[in-house]
Amino acid sequence: MGSRDVDLVHAIMQAFVADPSIDPARIRVAAEAGRVTLDGRVATHAQRLAAVTVAASLPGVTAVANELTVDEIETATTRATDAGLLDEVTRTVHASTVAVTDLAATVRHRVAALEGVVASERDRAALGRAVQQVPGIHFVDNRLAVSAEPAPAGLTELDPGECLRLLAGERFGRLAVRDGDGVDVFPVDYVLHDDAVYFRSGPGVKLLRLTEAPEVAFEIDGLSDGEAWSVVVKGTARRLDDDAEIAASGISEAPSAHPTAKLNYVRIRPRELTGRRFRV
Repeated sequence: MGSRDVDLVHAIMQAFVADPSIDPARIRVAAEAGRVTLDGRVATHAQRLAAVTVAASLPGVTAVANELTVDEIETATTRATDAGLLDEVTRTVHASTVAVTDLAATVRHRVAALEGVVASERDRAALGRAVQQVPGIHFVDNRLAVSAEPAPAGLTELDPGECLRLLAGERFGRLAVRDGDGVDVFPVDYVLHDDAVYFRSGPGVKLLRLTEAPEVAFEIDGLSDGEAWSVVVKGTARRLDDDAEIAASGISEAPSAHPTAKLNYVRIRPRELTGRRFRV
């Protein structure tokens, strides 16, 4: 590394120290002929984006390779074994009020598979939700067989295309995450991009619960032309570290109804889309 590169590294570190949005304690900077590499760890995705923006703005920098990683939140559930999770799944099924015939449950790589026969679609959904609430379970492969139930009069099931159209037209929804033995609901501002839901989150309870239990549900609803409708997205919430995806989604520029800082970006990739419309 030549003297100009040494000076460049020094200037970048000084800029990081002077910027209140960046914690430079664990950031390493290297330079070669004006090409800068950022390595190390930061606490949030906002810091990761800020670091590369500040470095790229300095005179003499021709390119920036951003190899910074964002701290993961480690919890007891992230260390659970499949065998231990299967015990919890079995206990949850037996403790539920749903009667299951010929039940067979397995857990592999944190994916719980349920087989057997239940009396109704409502029972099938209820048991699936109960197992999704087991801390450490990332996904439920619900193979339970169910008798067909006729839809209530006046109720229309929406196809995935209509669900996505309604999602694209709204900006406010409700995020449901597991909370111990129950479910907690958070209001969030969101955008739909590439058929996925994107939202921002500040540090705290919501982000911790998403880390512990990434399988979530997201709901929007409304009224139009004398009809009520609702759309529910079920999928996996993942905190993003891809600068290009964050920028392409538009979530970093989306308005927020809450004034608190939200420095983490989260994507829900739909696994299941359901919607209903009915006359009111």
